[in-house]
Amino acid sequence: MVNKVAVSAFCLMLLVGCDDSKKVDGGQSVVSEHQAEAEKKANKTAIYFPGGSGIDFGMVPVSDKVLEDKNGKYRVAVYKFKESFDVVDASVSTVLTADGYARKFNAPGNNKLSVTYLKSGKYGVLFRYATVVRSDVESKTFVTVSWRI
Repeated sequence: MVNKVAVSAFCLMLLVGCDDSKKVDGGQSVVSEHQAEAEKKANKTAIYFPGGSGIDFGMVPVSDKVLEDKNGKYRVAVYKFKESFDVVDASVSTVLTADGYARKFNAPGNNKLSVTYLKSGKYGVLFRYATVVRSDVESKTFVTVSWRI
């Protein structure tokens, strides 16, 4: 039950900065200061993919680079979470599959999990999840997100 609550809360956090997220219709004309600050923060922490979707972890990445190879430019952003990789992955999956991405598992290699999300057969986003444990007490999940730009 606690994991479901954590996943639900995490999913809501992911949707904060997405342009494609559904807006509530109705007579709500007053936006609280807190909501306005959250939206302002989301504009700085959201990342958008070529397929038109966006995701927001509510934090800036620990690393964010644009690299180039023989096939063109690609972006690599790395995020650090205190949640386990499966909780983060469940949230990412919920958001992206709801937006029309197909989920494809890759060989994990040195990672806990490697997943590619494909949209319209041409827009791919790779998520790699790694766990680092220090002193057998503290565990951190590093999520590397990469896509062609």
